[in-house]
Amino acid sequence: LNDDEADVALTTYPMLQVVTTGNPMWEKFFFPKFTRDAVRERLGISEGVKVVLCPGGKDAAINILHFTRAVEEFPCAHSKTVVILSLHGGDKTDPLVYTTLKDYAPLGVIVKIIPSKEMSGSDILAGVDLVCASASTFEIEAVCQRIPVASYISSIARRRLRKTTGNDVWELTEQGVSFNVEDYGTCNPA
Repeated sequence: LNDDEADVALTTYPMLQVVTTGNPMWEKFFFPKFTRDAVRERLGISEGVKVVLCPGGKDAAINILHFTRAVEEFPCAHSKTVVILSLHGGDKTDPLVYTTLKDYAPLGVIVKIIPSKEMSGSDILAGVDLVCASASTFEIEAVCQRIPVASYISSIARRRLRKTTGNDVWELTEQGVSFNVEDYGTCNPA
C-alpha cells in the first residue's frame, strides 16, 4: 500500500521489485452513495444535531468497550448529540446486548443502534460530523470524505491489532490522520 510496506517487503525479499500502489478499492471511498441531507432525513436527524458514528466490528467485547467510550466521550453540553452504533454484518451478538447504552446514555445523548442490514455504516457516513472507530478500514473511508476520525484502541483492541497486523500501533494515529481518543478531548465533533 505504501512505502513503509514496500520497505518491509524488501527486507524479506531483497531481490523483489516493489511498486507502491495504494489500494485501488479505496477509490470508491471518495464517492458516497447518499448526500448528508438524505442520510439525516432517512435517520430522522435534523441539521444542527451533532452526529457521531461508531462502526462496530465482529467482536462483542471490543464493541462494548468502543461503543461505551464513544457514548461517554462525545456528548456535547451545547447541543443534542446522536451517537450511531453501526453494527457490523459479521457481529453475531444479539443487538439487544447493546441497548443498555441507549437506556443509560448521558443526558442530551441519543443512541441509535443500526444493524448493517438496515443501513450500512458506509451509507450513514455522509451524514455524520465525527467517526469514532477502533482500528478500522472505515476510518480511511471517513478521511476520504473529510470527516474527522477519533480512534479508540482499548487494550483488548490493541492486542487484536497486534495479532492481525503484527503491530500494536494503529497506523492512522501514528500518521496523524486520526486522533487518538485520549488526545482528542471531550465534546469536539466540529
